[in-house]
Amino acid sequence: DEFQRAAGVDLRQDLLAALGGEVAFAVDGPVVPVPAWKLVLETYDSERLQRAIEALVKSANQELESRGQTLRMSISSQTIGGRRIYALATADGSFGISYTFVDGYWVIASQQPVLQRAIDDRASGLALVHSGQFEALWPKNSRRDVSAFVYSNLGPLMQSMQSAGSAAGLGADAKKTLGALASQSGPSLQWATGQPQSITMGGTGPS
Repeated sequence: DEFQRAAGVDLRQDLLAALGGEVAFAVDGPVVPVPAWKLVLETYDSERLQRAIEALVKSANQELESRGQTLRMSISSQTIGGRRIYALATADGSFGISYTFVDGYWVIASQQPVLQRAIDDRASGLALVHSGQFEALWPKNSRRDVSAFVYSNLGPLMQSMQSAGSAAGLGADAKKTLGALASQSGPSLQWATGQPQSITMGGTGPS
């Protein structure tokens, strides 16, 4: 209660009530030097959510200032392709994310290009659930209305780490290990379905 009074934000009404039940997280792209990740959350009220974010940033800066700390966060925005894109970052550049609101979703990414690619992929219909690799991992005649799933394809990740390691002078044994992992790591899928009295789990992947 004390935090909510100081921040001017009702966590239940301004944050939780503005969010829906759908959440997706993905590492999609290079992992070095900066991991390319994206987080998508369903939202029922993007304007209320944005006001809450701004209030929380303002409160955080006031708290830091009261402690004599110089590190501050800021929110800036720009319009790209008719869409408002926000950037949340620290003054020293040690932390930063980009985010926007699209079709009832709050889309957050590690960098603005990653955010834009996520928006473009959705607009073009390029989605994981429509890919051949994803479809091949679902057993025939199985349910698709699962509560959650995790898809992974670590082969490209291992290859990226191997390339980065070569550029950084990684030892031969380490590069060999990464190469072996890359060749053995194929796509895999795990899922879970929640029922009133049970949770059913399953998965498929490389043999």
